[in-house]
Amino acid sequence: MKNMLRLVIPAIAAGSMLAAFALPSSAATAKTAAPRASITVDGTTYYQLKNHDGKCLDMIGGSKTKGTAAQQWACNGNAQQYWAFIGLSDEDDLIKNYNSGLCLSIKDNDINGGGEVWQWPCSDGNAFENWSFYDTHSGDWYIVYNTAACDYPEQDSCGMHPDSNSTANGAVIYDQVVSSTAYYWEVGSAR
Repeated sequence: MKNMLRLVIPAIAAGSMLAAFALPSSAATAKTAAPRASITVDGTTYYQLKNHDGKCLDMIGGSKTKGTAAQQWACNGNAQQYWAFIGLSDEDDLIKNYNSGLCLSIKDNDINGGGEVWQWPCSDGNAFENWSFYDTHSGDWYIVYNTAACDYPEQDSCGMHPDSNSTANGAVIYDQVVSSTAYYWEVGSAR
């Protein structure tokens, strides 16, 4: 959880910040309002995770079903694009989806690198649901990594990234050895 405290939310233009936070929270307004960097519900803050190409971490079709793959999609403020970080230790967090109440995990607990990132019932006892944020020291970018999902002697962790480093909507998210800025994410980013 201490890693999360180091995250710096980028500055938002004054006009867009006022517009985003002055709007009423009705469902009708939410459809036309600009996406918010974060929302707080019952004392828990949920953030958008935005990747290096400007897409948000999203659940396919807003699914609430366990085993559904995570994807990237244009940031639109829909409920499936908001994530809470549930601290397990100084280093590890569960990443819980606001819409489904499920957590990010590695499909079939794959230790070989390249496993699909999907949602699964939250369990602090499943290492494949433990995520950390590595500061890239390159602006506000972090690598979201899972140390259980990589069994390479030269690499102790793998990071989330879109399939084939795609920039397209709908690209499924995988967890592989970090090799480019496609693995960079920021939390609570402004649009």
